[in-house]
Amino acid sequence: MHSHLYNKRVQRAHRYSTYEGMAYGAVQGAGDHFTSAFGVALGASNFELALLSAIPNFLGSLAQSTSARLAILLGSRKRVTVLAAALSGFMWLPILALSLLAIPYRPLWLIVLVTLYTTWNVVTVPGWASIMAETVPDRMRGKYFALRTRWSTIANTAAFLLAGGLLFLLRDRGLQGFALVFGLAFLFRMLSVGLLTTLLEVPHSPKDETGVGLSTFFRELLGT
Repeated sequence: MHSHLYNKRVQRAHRYSTYEGMAYGAVQGAGDHFTSAFGVALGASNFELALLSAIPNFLGSLAQSTSARLAILLGSRKRVTVLAAALSGFMWLPILALSLLAIPYRPLWLIVLVTLYTTWNVVTVPGWASIMAETVPDRMRGKYFALRTRWSTIANTAAFLLAGGLLFLLRDRGLQGFALVFGLAFLFRMLSVGLLTTLLEVPHSPKDETGVGLSTFFRELLGT
């Protein structure tokens, strides 16, 4: 009986993880794919556009190693995944605000905000992958993740077409179109965060809990 109930919970977690993949695919389609175009609309130079592409990916790759330590600090890989996903989602609010506020150095602010967004996104990956590896049996992984990726790609494409259509329709309204599509990206990410709370984590004790603190985490996050 217990095994049957657990299997039901696993199946439910897998189903919601597929929905979460679709929600995150929509975030990428409506948000990530348009940050460079937004930089152009803000008047970014070629050098600033290069930085917008390079810096978030570089610093994000450095931040990935902090995920395990943060899991020790918070006591759960799931908490890290949900918290980091929420923080990445909230980055869309100041990004869309750049389209509404006439502040100086908007391209530089965009680089900073997209870097923070990418960094928190990357922090979600190790914990999520570890949890999913424990709940998806080896014999099912290829089939399950192929299905999840397929639906995520469909949602990504649909959101990209929707966002592109909205930008085209609002092309005479200045930057308001970007505010709208980034607002959609924020809503999709919040849906993704809600679905991430259904992750089925198998509790386990970390091997090493020494030397972990907030100062350590932020030093590693900044790569120092």
